[in-house]
Parts: sequence; structure tokens; C-alpha cells
Amino acid sequence: MQKGAEMADKRNIPFGYKMIGGRIIVNESESAAVKQIFKDYASGKSFGRIAESMTIPYSTKRTQWGIPNIARILENGRYMGESGYPKIITADLFKTALEIRSKQKERCKRKKPKEIAEPEKIEKQDLTPQIIKLENTINRALAGRDFDYEKTKEQIFNLATLKYNQLGVNA
Repeated sequence: MQKGAEMADKRNIPFGYKMIGGRIIVNESESAAVKQIFKDYASGKSFGRIAESMTIPYSTKRTQWGIPNIARILENGRYMGESGYPKIITADLFKTALEIRSKQKERCKRKKPKEIAEPEKIEKQDLTPQIIKLENTINRALAGRDFDYEKTKEQIFNLATLKYNQLGVNA
């Protein structure tokens, strides 16, 4: 059985499926998790909250779930029967997930600075890309199984400094 699991990892079969006798079939326990991921997201749960709630291992190599794992599942059309894969979710549920994601991305794009801004506010906005990048780096490190504690701690302190400076207070 372990040999079959290794084959699934080598062939990059998506979570929720397995290969038996050269055919891709639904893995019942994993497919239940896939359905739950889509339902949770459609009901308003964030990627992070969904990842935290997962109790089934993501793969034989990685037991913990991260935000990228959830995002990949929600964007994978094979779960609704594309590319010859067995159907796990309905096209309507998949479409709902895509619409929610699209609206969230659009909301992020709409946040534009006011045309007339105080000089202090312009300085604050200049730090935003650095803050976002550092937050993403820290989140990826914390989502991983093995991360450098000291490096991540230093990044957290750097993030705090950037956020403090964004307030317009000189440190």
C-alpha cells in the first residue's frame, strides 16, 4: 500500500484522488475533506481557518495544511470533473468559490490612495508593499513544518518596526 502512495506523490495526483490499476479514482476520506473545504470557503471561512480545521494529512510528505494548499484545491477544476477526473464537487460550488475569490481580489485592488493626501500618509503608503511582503514571508515560514525560529523571530521584529514607522512615529 505504501508503494501506491509513493506512486501517487510521484504522479502529482491531486488531493482527493488515488490511482488504482492505472485509473484515477476518488479517495473517499480525502474527497470528503475536499467537499468540506469548498463548503467552508463558500460559507465565508478564510483560507487560514480552513487550513487550521483540517484533520486529515495533506500528503505522505506533508501532514500539516497551509494556505497555499487550500488555495490550490479551490482553484483546481479537476474537482468538478475536468480533465477526465471523477467529479467530487458540483460545478455550482466550484463557481461560487471562484466568484468569492475574484471578489476578494477585486476588493484588494480597489483600495487606492486618496488624490490629495497629507505628506505623512504618503510615507505610510510607501511602506505597505514591504509590510505585505514581510507578512507573507513570515506566514509561509510559520505554515511550514520546519522553519528557522531565530530568522522568523527577527522577521517578526522587523515587521513590527515597519508597522510602527508606518504610523508616522520615528523609531
